[in-house]
Amino acid sequence: MLFSGIYRYARNPITLGLAAIFAGFVFARPSAVMLIGFSVFLLNSNYRVKMEEVYLARTFGDKYAQYMDHAGRYFPKMNKFDNS
Repeated sequence: MLFSGIYRYARNPITLGLAAIFAGFVFARPSAVMLIGFSVFLLNSNYRVKMEEVYLARTFGDKYAQYMDHAGRYFPKMNKFDNS
């Protein structure tokens, strides 16, 4: 199976990027409100991603299962790097 681009390594790079931006805001303007907002964002995003994965697994079956085995949810699976 051929995987390409950033999605070759992580299934949700946009969510990871948004989390990094939000974390930057928390560090730039630390406050309880920012920390609570960041926590809500993380919980909501994780829930959304898990629900999306259920849908994709039902829709694409074994192909999506292979993809899940190859690419990490948010970060690359270090033992899965190869040039195939």
